[in-house]
Amino acid sequence: MKRMIFLLVGLLVALAGTVRAQNLTTSSLAGQSPNTIVQAHLAGDGVLLSGGNIHMNGGGVMQLNAAKFNNSTNNVATAQIGTFNSNGFNFPISTGLIMTTGNVSVANGPNSAGGSSQPVATNLVYHDPQLVNLASDDLGACSVLDFQFIAFADTFSFNYVFASDEYPEYVCSSFNDVFAFYLDGYDPVTFMPSHKNVAIIPGTVLPVTINNLNGGYTSGSASGCQNGTYQTYYVANHTTGTPGVEFDGYTVKLAAQAVILACQTYDMHLSICNVGDNAFDSGVFLEEGSFYSPKIEVEAFAEGAIASSPTDTLHNGDTLVQNCKSADIVFDLPRPNMTAYTLEFGFGGNASVGTDYFLTRTGNNGNPINLDQNNSSFSFQDSLELHVKLVINPDATFTTPKTVELYVFTDYCQLYADDDQYDTLVFVLMPNPKVQLTDTTFKACHECTELTSVVEGGGPMPITFHWLEEDAVDDPNSMTTSCSITSDVTLHLTATDYWECMSDTANISVEITEQPVANPVVTPTFGCSPLPVVLTAQDIPEGCSIVWTLTNDTITIIDSTNYAHLTLPDFGYYDVNLWLSSAPGCNDSILLTHAIHVADFPHASFTFTPDEAQNGQPVTFFNLSEGDNITNYQWLFGDGGTSYETDPVHAYHVLNSENMLVRLTVTNGDGCADDTTMIVPVVDNFALWVPNAFTPNNDGNNEIFLPVVNEVASYQLEIYNRTGELFFMTNSIDQGWDGTVNGKNVQTGVYVWRITYAKYADPNYTYVREGEVMLIR
Repeated sequence: MKRMIFLLVGLLVALAGTVRAQNLTTSSLAGQSPNTIVQAHLAGDGVLLSGGNIHMNGGGVMQLNAAKFNNSTNNVATAQIGTFNSNGFNFPISTGLIMTTGNVSVANGPNSAGGSSQPVATNLVYHDPQLVNLASDDLGACSVLDFQFIAFADTFSFNYVFASDEYPEYVCSSFNDVFAFYLDGYDPVTFMPSHKNVAIIPGTVLPVTINNLNGGYTSGSASGCQNGTYQTYYVANHTTGTPGVEFDGYTVKLAAQAVILACQTYDMHLSICNVGDNAFDSGVFLEEGSFYSPKIEVEAFAEGAIASSPTDTLHNGDTLVQNCKSADIVFDLPRPNMTAYTLEFGFGGNASVGTDYFLTRTGNNGNPINLDQNNSSFSFQDSLELHVKLVINPDATFTTPKTVELYVFTDYCQLYADDDQYDTLVFVLMPNPKVQLTDTTFKACHECTELTSVVEGGGPMPITFHWLEEDAVDDPNSMTTSCSITSDVTLHLTATDYWECMSDTANISVEITEQPVANPVVTPTFGCSPLPVVLTAQDIPEGCSIVWTLTNDTITIIDSTNYAHLTLPDFGYYDVNLWLSSAPGCNDSILLTHAIHVADFPHASFTFTPDEAQNGQPVTFFNLSEGDNITNYQWLFGDGGTSYETDPVHAYHVLNSENMLVRLTVTNGDGCADDTTMIVPVVDNFALWVPNAFTPNNDGNNEIFLPVVNEVASYQLEIYNRTGELFFMTNSIDQGWDGTVNGKNVQTGVYVWRITYAKYADPNYTYVREGEVMLIR
């Protein structure tokens, strides 16, 4: 049977002259590849579709079969598939993919005629063998899209609207344009291959067709037809000239969905065909990006003192606050997995994990486990909800905001497409170190007029303050406030940070003190440098501050103890100043001019000559001491001898060679003394040697009997014959006996000699030695 198409020219002319309304428009995708169409306009979350390489988690690449349009992987040859935009028209779907039995432009609004078609060229018409069994008559032109997909969960769905110009005139007729969404793959219950249509009326097993879903028939037969039974899902667009869309009727937004096996490959066959003829076109609208499978959902919720509620959702770019606001990142699995699932993090931003912030999860033993670059993944299986905490390090010291970027890989099937399946979480970390107040004690003289404290941390300004004892201060909401306090008291100041999540309370003590009086005692007031002195501040109040200042022409000495023990190194007169303070304004001081006189020391020094003293010979000492007003010289020569002369002379008498320690002590008119010592070596050179023979025979050899004597105080040599008659005597150590008596030679023989002498070491003691000498002629 053929249907006649009447064009209401007058109506079209009239519509052309009306004001442009909001109309649905289409754009053909002819010339594009089926893969590109599927990827660009159908793919949503949780699925991988034809056209993308899949990198296996364990290595290798798997590629889904290429998508086809009208059973060809080549670029689309007809205008039967394209995109649409409702442009504000109240259509169930605003944008997406359109497939029509003719040219997609047939759908463009407004509704210009009761029936419309834009047939495909005869040589391009494709008949879908899979829809033959659904058709009540011969198939006309078909629009068919095939692709493969993998879902991350055990369900998938996508949204669509079926529309046709067969509505309403050919409801329940043989012109029952058909379409179907066939799903091929393993049944999740039987694990056997299955083939089923997922484009069915909600709550039924009936396919969505003109005869099954409509607003009631007008020209056909109710036999084998659902005459308006499911009109709840039907939208009438019967009035010619109505803005919006050309089709006279369409469904509400419906969901094509099914339970499947997660992570398995399935084939999708989307098809719509004219039936009986190509007179009135039909189309199916597929919502943009609605081909979807539940994947791991990632949400972040605020925790801490400034979270508005336990379900305070965080969005990318939201701020977390140190010590105040952290993040609870929640991962929801669509269902328990057959095997353990590994969740992996990537880290970015200028904040450092482990230093600026911590990322932790709860381990199997209930203890927290830190996540970082070296420990960025973990496995879980049975729990459908997992929590990871992001907390700013409470001790972090960064001063300007930092950014955290977390890349969370959420590929449930642990496959990675060309565009890795991950979610990105971005948070701004706001520094907010703990607010801390310093306990402070204020000392005042009679009355305290101002109180304050020192605050650290607390993040950005303003920090709020409050004095708990409001009546005691003039401004209870200021850190620094005036007051009038005349007795000891402890107040409490509270500081709260900018975010109102942390506070600290300080004890502010007020101590009212008495006026101190400077009454110093200096001991001693005179002495030689360096002079140790003791400075005493008498009768001072407890807790009084003390400052001693001692000055002379060259130095200044400062001390802050009550009993100051000082050593004054430089000579001269020192002024002593004592300053006391028991509280601000409670001060007293006194200056003692020339309170201490430090006298200078002389410098003792001397030399002597000769460098080596001979026994009994004089040694001259030369005083080289320096200093003003030296009044006394004391010499100790080391042998018991002393002298008070400036440059004394002294002789040593020793039995043997000896070193003498000589000390010189000099004293000035202030009684300051200095001494020094030197070693004076004293040498004893005494010697006595007597020959036992001599030969006075005028041959020039050994003519004189002469003993050798050194270092004697007195000396006498006597010569006797054997009968005791004195032949010779002398007191000179340099005169000897020539063997004559009264000028005449004596005979050869033995003669007796006697030597009497005294040493320099003891001039008053006489030594006598005797012996014999042989005279030979």
